[in-house]
This record gives sequence, structure tokens and C-alpha cells, in this order.
Amino acid sequence: MAVQIPAQAIVDAKAGAGELWEGVLAIAGPESSWRADAKGDCKLYKGGPIVPCTTPGAKPYSLGYLQMYTDGGLGDGHSAAELLDGPANFRLGAEYIRRRLAGGASLYAALSPWTTRDAAWALYQRIKSEGIQPVGSAVAPGPTFTGAGPLLMVALLGLLWLVLDSI
Repeated sequence: MAVQIPAQAIVDAKAGAGELWEGVLAIAGPESSWRADAKGDCKLYKGGPIVPCTTPGAKPYSLGYLQMYTDGGLGDGHSAAELLDGPANFRLGAEYIRRRLAGGASLYAALSPWTTRDAAWALYQRIKSEGIQPVGSAVAPGPTFTGAGPLLMVALLGLLWLVLDSI
């Protein structure tokens, strides 16, 4: 029987991860139950111990589909908004995996930052052998400007002004 995965997660993975979309979906299953808004590994302060997320003052340090860890992990240097953006989260995970594969690592070894690697690997094997059954509906991701510099934004605004001015 095909693996049932939310349609939105499939759309986001294809948009963000390209040819690695099945692999990142396999990670997202055990990490976040395919939820782009997933938050976990809560702490009272950076570098502190993990506490229940219901603890007053606790802040999540793992975000998004791939639970990108922002306290010494793959999420370092990225904003919460970027990590909670579905395609961007998958893109960051796929970029890491591509670098590891280019360096000679096996796909299994490339999954080492995720504590759910064994579960993700088993799910990946099921996806490859049984296929995927989309569940629910999905909205195509719109263009994102994550990481866009100020010059790009000025150029886009200038282009918009020229178009509107010519009407």
C-alpha cells in the first residue's frame, strides 16, 4: 500500500528539494509528521537543556518540516520565518544532503544530523518500493524572496514602478 503523505508536504518538497524530494519527505515524516509549522526541542535559553514546550518561557529551537535545529544545528543562521516556510525548509535540508553526497557520503550517512535517521531511512525505502498516496489538497507555493538582498528588492520595486508608470 502506498505511503499516505499530505499533498501540501509533497508540493513543498518538490518545490524546495528538486530531485531529493522523496528523501526529504522521508525525513519530514518522523521529524514533524509532515507539518511545515512544527516546533520542538524547546529551551528556556540558548545552550540550555531541552524542556517541555509547555514550560512558561520556553522557546522552540527545532522548526519546520525537517525540524532544523537552531542551537548548533542545520538551522543556525536562518530565521524562524525561513525555517517555517515549507519549500525553504526542504531546500535547506536538500542543500545539506547534496553537499554530503558530493563529498562521497552515502544517502544514509547524509541523514546523520537527524536523530530520526533510522525511521526516515525505513520510510524512504517504503516510499521507493510502494510509492506515495497524496492525502488532502495543496496550494502551489508562491515565489519567495527568502534571503533576497536589498538590491534585489530595489530592482523589483523599480521594475514595478516602470510598469505601472507606463500604463
